[in-house]
Amino acid sequence: MLVLAVVAVAGAADPLAPKGFLDREALVAAVVAANPEVEAAQGALDAAKARREGAGAWRDPMVDVSFAPVGIAYGMVGVSAVVSQDLPLWGVRGIAKDMADAETDAYTARLDAMRLDLARMATMAWGDWYVVTRRIDLIDDTVGILRAHAAATTDRLAVGKGFAQDALQAEADAQTLSIEKIDLRGERDLVQMEINTLLHRPLDTPLPPPPTAFEPTPPVPPGVPSRPEIAESAAMVHMSDGAIAMARADRLPMIGLMAGWDAMAVPEDRLMTGLSIQVPLWARPRAAAVHDAEGRATESRAMQFAVQDRVAQDIAANERRYQAQRETVDAIGTGLVPIARARVDAARTAFAAGMDDVRPLLDAERAFLDAEVRYEQALADLAVRAADVDLAMGRLPGGGAP
Repeated sequence: MLVLAVVAVAGAADPLAPKGFLDREALVAAVVAANPEVEAAQGALDAAKARREGAGAWRDPMVDVSFAPVGIAYGMVGVSAVVSQDLPLWGVRGIAKDMADAETDAYTARLDAMRLDLARMATMAWGDWYVVTRRIDLIDDTVGILRAHAAATTDRLAVGKGFAQDALQAEADAQTLSIEKIDLRGERDLVQMEINTLLHRPLDTPLPPPPTAFEPTPPVPPGVPSRPEIAESAAMVHMSDGAIAMARADRLPMIGLMAGWDAMAVPEDRLMTGLSIQVPLWARPRAAAVHDAEGRATESRAMQFAVQDRVAQDIAANERRYQAQRETVDAIGTGLVPIARARVDAARTAFAAGMDDVRPLLDAERAFLDAEVRYEQALADLAVRAADVDLAMGRLPGGGAP
């Protein structure tokens, strides 16, 4: 039975929120631990390890016992026994062991690849949860500000200043944002369902809030890639080389030893020993098996080169995307947001001094909201890009092993 590590004990801290908010690394760890596909892949790996334990073992000996019923009827011991044992020559036991090791490596790589895929899905879902929740919070703040501007405009009307449509415009903008928040709440519910699905728990299980602000952790410095695809392709090449060796060994004679005892023979001939040789007369099917194994090995090597090229391109592309997103965050945070804030300050000053009506102020407030939302989205995208760099190197986000 699968036990979810994400279920909090009553009175204990939520393991998904060790710092009071939904922690990305905690979510990734919980998703990887709770997924039954990982458990199934682990079972397949355990089965491969079990097969490895029996790989390269000696074949069981053959025991042949015969009775002569007529001899027994005449008081004679009519029994003969023969024990034979095949000898695994030509290194076939070592080849079988190596192939079993390679199979285990392949299953290990597949398990690691599954964990990395789950980590990326959890990271993207965490980013969506952060953005949609922050957008709702920012809209709530802006709606409060717009309604305060509407009230200020109404106060001006009471003393004969301003225009009635200004107050209506401020309220209309607040209502528009409130309607947008309705859609965002629906989107937040969908993200909550997605995260709970990854955690394999009821879809309506509440989630901790995201952090109110964060600085994305940069990716771990580049090193030697440890992508599961590389390990699996190397294991497949190793297995295909073993298949060639096995096919070639099958073209050689199989040697066996035999020892027997025949009670019905004369005393000098009762104990017998011998040597058996299985002669590979039919060369065509054995040659075909060798050619088949060689063709599969060629395919495996070609796939290995393709995987190495694809991994190198993936690493370089994700590093470039991260750098570009880092520059985008800096440009928005140091350029667009301060400008939008300064525009709001100027519009508020002009409105308070009676130098302007409320419309430029409303436009400035909406522009500032858009800039803040864009910045929060860029931050979340940067976190995902940083995770992509780690994942491209074959590491969990933050640098841990899968």
